[in-house]
Amino acid sequence: MEITTEHFDKLQFGIKSLLEGVGHLVNASGNYPQEGSVASIEMQVDEYAEEVQTVCSQASLLAESAGDHAFAVSRLLEPPLLTVSPWTSVRGALEPAAYGCWLMDPDIGGRDRIARSLAFRYGGLLHQKKAAGSMGDENGVRHAKERIQKVTADARRLGFEEKPIRKGEF
Repeated sequence: MEITTEHFDKLQFGIKSLLEGVGHLVNASGNYPQEGSVASIEMQVDEYAEEVQTVCSQASLLAESAGDHAFAVSRLLEPPLLTVSPWTSVRGALEPAAYGCWLMDPDIGGRDRIARSLAFRYGGLLHQKKAAGSMGDENGVRHAKERIQKVTADARRLGFEEKPIRKGEF
């Protein structure tokens, strides 16, 4: 199949339409769940309200990141066409979108959602610590370790057990 500029025009239109739809959704609720949504119901459980709010904030930031990257991809598809960068940039849109969907999966309960949120935060902090260490940033490593301890303490306070992370797992 030959790929023509018409294909790119349709792809750009699809991306822009998707961004408009996501933008309306994010603007309608911001970092707070919409009334009657699964998340708003989960927030009514007092012991989890703050953690569910954190999940919503994470998902909102992830949606914003995915949208921003998708918009960048649509710009990269404008003439003169670039051959590689649009496709490598797609990953920048897909990863936060996938994490956001994973966090906001409607088929899991609040407790599982919070566990995923904590795992996501923990994983990000491990990466932050590793990056700081590779740059010789002792303050950055110390700060990441302190935040890892806080996330671990929060998980224990909520009754979650630590699971060892094997290489290649998140």
